[in-house]
Amino acid sequence: MKKILIVDDSRVSRMLVRTIIQRKHEDWVFEEAGCGEDALKLLEHYTPDLITVDVNMPGMSGLDAARQMHAANPAVAIFVLTANIQDSTKARAADIGVEFVEKPITEERVHRMIAVLEAAT
Repeated sequence: MKKILIVDDSRVSRMLVRTIIQRKHEDWVFEEAGCGEDALKLLEHYTPDLITVDVNMPGMSGLDAARQMHAANPAVAIFVLTANIQDSTKARAADIGVEFVEKPITEERVHRMIAVLEAAT
């Protein structure tokens, strides 16, 4: 059983990622956060195996949140899942040490994230 954290200000995006994963892994545990600050608070008592984080959210940027998440939990698979496909965003994700996945959210893209997680365990 894996633990997943989905961070996105869009409730629909969070629901879509969760639904796609649950179709294949009904027993996995999920937590959700609507912003980076809430996600960081959640990580004080929740250690996921995989985190997806949007870039453009109110308050803290998803990239800033991902940097802090990765620094605190370098073994956790973190994916920046965003419609912001600028080269600078991709480069910053790479500099942080997290994976970049562009939106829209599709089953294929979510399954690729899961495959990375499963290959690591």
